[in-house]
Amino acid sequence: MPHIRIEVLVDGPLMPRITALAEAAGVTRHMVLPTLGGLGEHGRWRRDEVTGTTAKQLFVAVLPAPRAEALLGALAPLEASHDLLIITSAATIIAQP
Repeated sequence: MPHIRIEVLVDGPLMPRITALAEAAGVTRHMVLPTLGGLGEHGRWRRDEVTGTTAKQLFVAVLPAPRAEALLGALAPLEASHDLLIITSAATIIAQP
């Protein structure tokens, strides 16, 4: 069965909502990674350790295609309204624990 890697760059405070949508879509394994900064449509951003208001996080999961489609469908309404960056790519799992 083909697998899809999904990456979602999101404002930190929204991450619990992303992980809840993932869980509802049947995602059983994922990673949440901190980011240091970047440059986007609205200019430069960086992690603000004091308030965390501009902190972005990266959600990463590798899923069977049907679960990936379910998650992408759940994320679609948030994509524009919350300025999500969603990246998908084909994935091959070499070894599974």
